[in-house]
Amino acid sequence: MNFALAAVLFLLLSLPGIAFRRSYYSSRFSISFISTNFVNEIIWALVPSFIFHAIAICFLESFYQEDLKIEYVGYLLSGGTDKTEISVIFKNINNNLSFILLYLISISIVSALSGNIFRWIVRGTGFGHLYSLSEISKQMALPFYR
Repeated sequence: MNFALAAVLFLLLSLPGIAFRRSYYSSRFSISFISTNFVNEIIWALVPSFIFHAIAICFLESFYQEDLKIEYVGYLLSGGTDKTEISVIFKNINNNLSFILLYLISISIVSALSGNIFRWIVRGTGFGHLYSLSEISKQMALPFYR
């Protein structure tokens, strides 16, 4: 499978985390005091994305009557080469494109709103002064620097 397709799929799956981080740091001077690098940006995009997708998938599976084909995403990300399987996957994507776009837009909006609410809670309670998010970033990224 094409590397570009996996990269685009990876970007689409990480959009909720990017929206969460950008909305959390949307206030004035909020990001200027935190040192970031590429690994921190990737981690802060993937962790919230994973959480939001897990919650959304559990919610959809409990209310949606059809079977969700989560294994198709894994097959595309892993670079599967079986042409018949890829044909079935793209036919399924074509049939459900409006629902997929609605899902991606909805989860990005919910994650952006959650970032704003989380920022409001952290700043309102003073938790940001007790334990800095830059320290959390360093602790989360520590295994990747070894």
